[in-house]
Amino acid sequence: MTIGKISACSEYHKISFLQAIKENVEKNPKYLCQNMGGQLQVLSDYLKSLNIFFEVCDPKNNTLDKIIDMIIKGSMYVAELANSKNPYDIERYENVLTIQQEVQSYVNKQKFLGEKATIEHFLQQIDAMLFQDDAADINAITLSTIHGVKGREFEHVYIISFHDQSIPSVMSRTPAEIEEERRLAYVALTRAKTQATISYTQMYSNIFSGKSIPATQSRFLCEIPSKCLKII
Repeated sequence: MTIGKISACSEYHKISFLQAIKENVEKNPKYLCQNMGGQLQVLSDYLKSLNIFFEVCDPKNNTLDKIIDMIIKGSMYVAELANSKNPYDIERYENVLTIQQEVQSYVNKQKFLGEKATIEHFLQQIDAMLFQDDAADINAITLSTIHGVKGREFEHVYIISFHDQSIPSVMSRTPAEIEEERRLAYVALTRAKTQATISYTQMYSNIFSGKSIPATQSRFLCEIPSKCLKII
């Protein structure tokens, strides 16, 4: 119920979920939800814990491997897995430890090369390794992010959700960010050696509210020369 109220406040006032929590904790009458009562103290404690988490996860304060270690140690979920007798939970816990080891190896490698270790670069390397595994089966369909297909080509490429809020991302607002999204769209399209198929929806689901929201085709679609398009 509380999450629903905060989510509704966030969507109605077009502010972030965290900002909606902050405004309610500070009892800003413009954003205050009705009948919050004792939940405000719970939200206040939650906000304090988030601030500590953000401070810990700031790359200026800690290296990537230390951030991952602190997240794992501070996670109640991971602690539950470690103490569980369920074989599936034990397997999940071992997976967490494997990720922790992989991050440590990556950080050590970047340090040896004299380069910065970032979560974005680490994930790109993971994507690249997955592609190497996929390449062994030529009859398989490869599913990937746009970042993951850099440097690779395929006979046919299918790009889904080619609408605003997705490409460009809803998080991209400045001209520089939009230009980066345009470059990524170009990367996706030019992975196709024979044909690229683009699809987009008329509605999409907001992951926070769960509501369906009208969608429009990506602004980048009209930048593609008409002679290169066949609309179905």
